[in-house]
Amino acid sequence: LVQRDFLLGASVDDYLREALQPVVANDEHAKRLNEIRRVLLRFNSMRGLGVPQPHVQRTSLCDLPPSELNPQYHQAIQTAVRWLKSQSVSARGSSRTGAQLAVQIQQLVLALNAQEIPTAGSVINSFNNQVHIRLIEQLQAALKEAPMPMREDSFRDLSSGLLALTRKKLTEQIFGTEDDAKKTS
Repeated sequence: LVQRDFLLGASVDDYLREALQPVVANDEHAKRLNEIRRVLLRFNSMRGLGVPQPHVQRTSLCDLPPSELNPQYHQAIQTAVRWLKSQSVSARGSSRTGAQLAVQIQQLVLALNAQEIPTAGSVINSFNNQVHIRLIEQLQAALKEAPMPMREDSFRDLSSGLLALTRKKLTEQIFGTEDDAKKTS
């Protein structure tokens, strides 16, 4: 977060809540982003964590002894350390050492570089793929319910109508622009 944002007196949590407030939605993309903001706001435990400026002489920070740094800075660092320690509990309930955390971070970086952990784009692609799968299943179910035997031209009309309806639903439900929906349909 940018320092100037806090000169106005807002806390980090205030800034986070403000950033998650819905905006005027002039298009489908903005509407979907607003939906995501509303979902994120439901997480009551989500909070921001900020550290005040360590010293007014920012260009000399490397030369200053820790004792000359802002006491609030030290307190905020300790708060951050406590939070990190609380997050460092393994699945078995035991605390991890610094070396174990370093190994875990290295593994996460390797996984990110190998793209094993989802990126924002891959999460969106996964969501859109699920939309596709659901709509294809609905289309297949609707076609199976068609009374048979049926004349070829009647079946063509029915299937064309169902496809048009499916494409309309795809455009409405996919995350992204109408062009994205057209590319994937």
